[in-house]
Amino acid sequence: VQVRQQEAAAAGAQVKRAEAALEQARQALALLKAGARREDRTAAAAQVTRADAGVDAAKAAQRQTGIAAAEKQAATALSAQAAAAQEAAQAQYEKTRLRAPFAGLVARKHRELGDSVAPGMPVFTLVDAGRLWVVAEVDDEDLGKIALGQNVAVTSEAYPGESVPGTVVRIGPLAQDKEQ
Repeated sequence: VQVRQQEAAAAGAQVKRAEAALEQARQALALLKAGARREDRTAAAAQVTRADAGVDAAKAAQRQTGIAAAEKQAATALSAQAAAAQEAAQAQYEKTRLRAPFAGLVARKHRELGDSVAPGMPVFTLVDAGRLWVVAEVDDEDLGKIALGQNVAVTSEAYPGESVPGTVVRIGPLAQDKEQ
């Protein structure tokens, strides 16, 4: 911007100098026409022609500076437009991201990739791995071996040889008949 401003100022100064030279040449020509020799008049006419050309060149430089300033404004506008488009695309992209309210394990997938969803529609069922509950039936002869706060190892036939540590946090008051 500063370079363009300097160029514009230089072009303006060049126009003023050329216009001053043109005026001097015109005055010299007028004096010579009034009573000068043919050679002097020809030289003065050539000086006027050169001065006219200088004025034209200076004005052309001034126009070029104006065009460059307009091109800079257009480029600045295009840059702002591109930044706005990028910001809008980023905002749209952010709307495509799913965020869970807590860190957990996916227990169930309700939708497939590419499905449309709306706010409030379940996509996954998450479980908090640190707070899983196991409801276990205990034979009455083993009931006396269990106490609140006791550490236990939970096993399952679905995962033979694996166990998950846990703690007894509640002993239910309900007893069920084995035949059910």
